[in-house]
Amino acid sequence: MSRLLPVWRGLVMPFAGIAGVPAWRALVPARPRVGVVLRGAHVCHHHTLGTNLEDVLRVLRRVNAVLAVIAVVLLLRQCYGRYAG
Repeated sequence: MSRLLPVWRGLVMPFAGIAGVPAWRALVPARPRVGVVLRGAHVCHHHTLGTNLEDVLRVLRRVNAVLAVIAVVLLLRQCYGRYAG
């Protein structure tokens, strides 16, 4: 969890500035209890994913197939647009 802290700070600070939250408030870490709850939810989520690995892989295959079709369509559109125009 501590490895993600710099990433979250990098994501949170611009939005905190837009929302008008002072930097000292945005940089203060959340209560330790929140971290424990989030860590527990993270572990539970990954345990569930691990026990349903076949379902997860099936969904990922479908997502990859859809993304491949979209990529081919966009590539053909780009090529057609280049030669047609």
